[in-house]
Amino acid sequence: MAARAAVLLAATGVGGYYADAYARKRYWVQNNDSVKVGVTTRGKPSLGGPFTLVTTDGDPISQAAFLGQWTAFYFGFCHCPEICPVELNRMTKVVDNLRRDMPNARIQPLFVSCDPRRDSLAAIKEYLTVFHKDFIGLVGTPKQVNDACKSYRIYYSIPDDKAAPQDDYLIDHSIAIFFFDPQGRFVEFFGNRYNEDEITEKVKWCMKNYEADPTWTNW
Repeated sequence: MAARAAVLLAATGVGGYYADAYARKRYWVQNNDSVKVGVTTRGKPSLGGPFTLVTTDGDPISQAAFLGQWTAFYFGFCHCPEICPVELNRMTKVVDNLRRDMPNARIQPLFVSCDPRRDSLAAIKEYLTVFHKDFIGLVGTPKQVNDACKSYRIYYSIPDDKAAPQDDYLIDHSIAIFFFDPQGRFVEFFGNRYNEDEITEKVKWCMKNYEADPTWTNW
């Protein structure tokens, strides 16, 4: 697999949650003599694709419904005590920033629950009210959620029924915000080391490149 794709899979798979910022650069500087070394990369990550889930209004929906606009995905769960609220707040600020700076670009924030056992449609809808007003919450059957997580290379670990008889448990899962262009192609992901201004500037750069040439891809 290509170098950049390998970095992505390492960040979103079992091995860990955080992207290595230096691995995302095309050049690096050696400490001993400050010589820049060119790095050639090939290929692109296989990330994203078809899914069928349900909105908080109870309507089945697929990825095709979001074509024609930029989409920002976050996978988490409503009972998350700290990390998910922080990430969803960051997404809220990024969406507002992008709509301010790129008024012609349509962008849709999405929250996908990895916890179909506890996260009912009503619970997700209520949970998202404290974040961006345009968030769409998605969930499905355990198989539908698992299939979507596989397509988007999301690692998550949920206890089985015997291990969580009181429904009082946490879910270990990948921590990243994923952006896709209006054609549904993966553009970029951001671990929690990036603040909202850094994410905004990088996504704006992607949007401007796409606006100039819709065949452009970041990968």
